[in-house]
Amino acid sequence: MQIKSFAKINWILKVLGRRPDSFHEVSTVLQTVDLADRISIELIPRDGIELKATGYEVPQGEDNLVHRAACLLKREFSVGTGARIFLEKRIPVGAGLGGGSSNAAIVLLGLNRLWDCGADPERLQKLARELGSDVPFFLLGGTAWGEGRGERLRSLPDPPNEELVLCYPGFSMSTAEAYAMGQWAPLNISSNRLTKTRTDTKIRRFCDYAKGGRRVHVLIENDFDAPLLKRFPELAETRQALEKAGCESVSLCGSGSTVLGVPSQGQTKLVVERLSQSGVGRVFQISTLARHQYRAALLKTGIRF
Repeated sequence: MQIKSFAKINWILKVLGRRPDSFHEVSTVLQTVDLADRISIELIPRDGIELKATGYEVPQGEDNLVHRAACLLKREFSVGTGARIFLEKRIPVGAGLGGGSSNAAIVLLGLNRLWDCGADPERLQKLARELGSDVPFFLLGGTAWGEGRGERLRSLPDPPNEELVLCYPGFSMSTAEAYAMGQWAPLNISSNRLTKTRTDTKIRRFCDYAKGGRRVHVLIENDFDAPLLKRFPELAETRQALEKAGCESVSLCGSGSTVLGVPSQGQTKLVVERLSQSGVGRVFQISTLARHQYRAALLKTGIRF
């Protein structure tokens, strides 16, 4: 089985506070995009999971989220055979694009099919939550609202497809590092009620825009912008380069180091050319994937939902 493993962006990412369990409470709108890794899976008669990765450097063996996903499914269903997984990394690592989480979700879906585990969506969601906060989203795809650590999901109407530009500056940012740089107050239900109400109102506005076929880029907001742009001048320079090149909206991707730009309509190619000449980092031209597009792409490879 050969499968694409798609990336994501966050249209909205609000950090509501630091929780007692050391995680952070967030409210976020996630969106799948067509930048993708490639994963090949084949069954092997002997026991065990074999993993080989090329492209962007990632942990090998048991330290890789793909390996952990395969082992988790194997244990859950007492599978007696093994699998060989080849991962071609095209999504930058530690970039806020959810590449590792996407890989883990796709391996769950792929091996559920190849091993004939018969896990239903609810069971797969449970396993995905054990692997990481963003993993459940990639079992859904399209546009979704994430709460809690981001793992509590609700499908949202897909906005019109957008052409986007990503600039990866060449360095990674772990989620733990990014959260450590923000001044997040401890989560308190009473003090955060107003913040959450305002955030929920903005997400309802996002839904209204999407249902009405309006562009949602004007609603982009990421609470990591202020602390990370202040800490890393190269990110601030990248943001300025995107604005100068002709992007109407600019924001960091998730809690990572990639900067997202939404070009003026019809100007994407020109924006990419300008950015490529500016030397701000690696430039990707991408498009959003609605839920039906995401699922159609995976169904072609034999994935079942």
